[in-house]
Amino acid sequence: IVGAPGEEGMLVATLETALAGLHASVVDVTGSRTTIELAGAASVGVLRKGCALDLHERAFALGGCASTLLARVPVVIERRDAAPTWRVGMRRSFASHLADWLLDAAIEPA
Repeated sequence: IVGAPGEEGMLVATLETALAGLHASVVDVTGSRTTIELAGAASVGVLRKGCALDLHERAFALGGCASTLLARVPVVIERRDAAPTWRVGMRRSFASHLADWLLDAAIEPA
């Protein structure tokens, strides 16, 4: 579950209430995760350079989300809108490497 900054406590409390009595665990991993957003027509081509998923709109629908590898980094990719805008979530320790890789991939010819 992804929420707006500052909503972590409210999300945890809401989930704990909803799951009360069930065999479940709610853990806030905010401190270990981060996201990078890419947008625009060229963003699909950039992602395709390091990702094996079919990112075409017929296969990866608006609001779709998948766990995969991007440039050998474990990520969760979400298609946010028709622009297209993509949210790429990863462990914080991979963010600098992946940002550098994405910048390089964006300037290389397809």
